Order: sequence, then structure tokens, then C-alpha cells
Amino acid sequence: MAITAADLLAHAEAQLDSAGSEVDLRASIGRSYYAAFHSLLPLVEMLPPSRTFKGGQVSHFELMQRLSEWKVDGVCVELENYRDFKATTLRAVDSARAKRVIADYRLGATVSTQDARTQIARVNQICRAAAKLVGVANSKDMHE
Repeated sequence: MAITAADLLAHAEAQLDSAGSEVDLRASIGRSYYAAFHSLLPLVEMLPPSRTFKGGQVSHFELMQRLSEWKVDGVCVELENYRDFKATTLRAVDSARAKRVIADYRLGATVSTQDARTQIARVNQICRAAAKLVGVANSKDMHE
């Protein structure tokens, strides 16, 4: 059975709502980051590979590289008008990724309920931004 980025985010929100331990909070932070990653993946897969891409699947690093490089002219010229919007989204993704790293790998660091709430709010913004950018890219035929 397939799932969506929205399913991952809903699961992260449910984990937060029923969190009984820091393990639940960490899981919520991680799941929400993956919701952000998968919401941006359709857009990033439309963009040409980054200068450093080695082939294969789009990794977390490659996603960030393609967003940073923002080579949109061959995809949808209209996306060029969203450069600032993309930059704000890129910063949010970088923050979400950094929080996921803490949650998954920095077991000595404390993760709070507020950290998880902030992460979910950040990821909601990223998902809305991703939907907007994908919508612009998919409407390119209307602009040509």
C-alpha cells in the first residue's frame, strides 16, 4: 500500500498528540522531516541534476543541491519568479533536516514537546510551499 507525504505528516502529528516519551517526540520530528522531503521530491525530480549528482535516487543532499541551484528555465520559466519563495523554503528544509539529525542521531541532546510542535509547524509550511511550486511547474502549459 502506498502512502503520501501528507500521511507521514499526519502520523507525525498523531505521534506528537499521543507522545508518552521523548522517543515519541523524536519519532514525530523524524517523520515530519520525511513529509517535507517527499512533498518536495516531485518538484526536485523535475529539475536537472546538480553539478555534484552521482546518479541514482535523489538523496537528501541532492534535494538541497537542486533547490539551491534552482535551474528552472528548462522546467518552467514561471518558477524563476519564485526564487525568494524557494530560498525561504530551502532555509526551512535545512532547519527541518537539522532537527531530524538531532532527533535521530544526537541521543544525548534533549528533545522537547515544543521542538516537535515547531518542527511540525515548519513542515506544514514546507508542504504548502512545495504544493505551490509543484502547481506552478505543472501549469507551465498554461504559460506557454
